[in-house]
Amino acid sequence: LLSVISSAQRNGLEPWSYLKDVLTRLAELRAAGSLKNRDELKRLLPNHWQPKSSD
Repeated sequence: LLSVISSAQRNGLEPWSYLKDVLTRLAELRAAGSLKNRDELKRLLPNHWQPKSSD
């Protein structure tokens, strides 16, 4: 967990917002059966992550 927080900080992210969003998205991917989709998972890494738009 500390390495995830550190990585988020090194990428200029606020760790709590990042973790909250990523955990939510992981739950959504699991529910959709998409946890094995490497492209979807790669988007959750701190250096690729973009917050969801509030549309």
